[in-house]
Amino acid sequence: MEQMVRRELTPALTAFYFLILALFFTGSSWAADRNPEAHEHGVGVMNIAIQGNEVEIELELPADNVVGFEHEARTATEKKRVQDAAAKLKKAANVVVLPEGAACKLEKAGIESALLEDHDEHGHKDDHDDHGKSEEHNDHGEHSEFAVHYYFYCAKTGQLSNLEISLFKHFPSTHKLRVQYITPKGQGAVQATRKSARIKFN
Repeated sequence: MEQMVRRELTPALTAFYFLILALFFTGSSWAADRNPEAHEHGVGVMNIAIQGNEVEIELELPADNVVGFEHEARTATEKKRVQDAAAKLKKAANVVVLPEGAACKLEKAGIESALLEDHDEHGHKDDHDDHGKSEEHNDHGEHSEFAVHYYFYCAKTGQLSNLEISLFKHFPSTHKLRVQYITPKGQGAVQATRKSARIKFN
């Protein structure tokens, strides 16, 4: 099913992505968020692309927003927190709510984070000295993030004039989202907060 969805989505959105990249990478807020020095706890980035019946949403959050830490999960409690958070993020309704009238169906969701990697399976991680250096470097110099992609099929995109950010309810450590969108009607950039969680498209 995933391969079928990928074949349907990719050709239709390939040309569209060039427009997205042109918008996002020239936008000052996007450029700042892509700068490692601009990694800001409590703040996330959301990119939305709509074309035809296809909707793609990309979300990036500092790991601290999601699980409360950015180092490699060490204890059973931390590892469970990471897995629980990943499962929560995969449920799109915990992040965005699309209008019922648009008749949208989630086709695929994917999530990536360095915290989800099984470091025990990679050689030399059990070496005490190397492991200590890795932890020290990560605690003091590295930033970890969660990157999530959602792919929707909406039967009535004419009704897709807005969406609601539900992320703030489920991940309260996130206080602000820098949202950029591109639709057949236009493009824009807004900041969403708990008190201003509805994104209206042009």
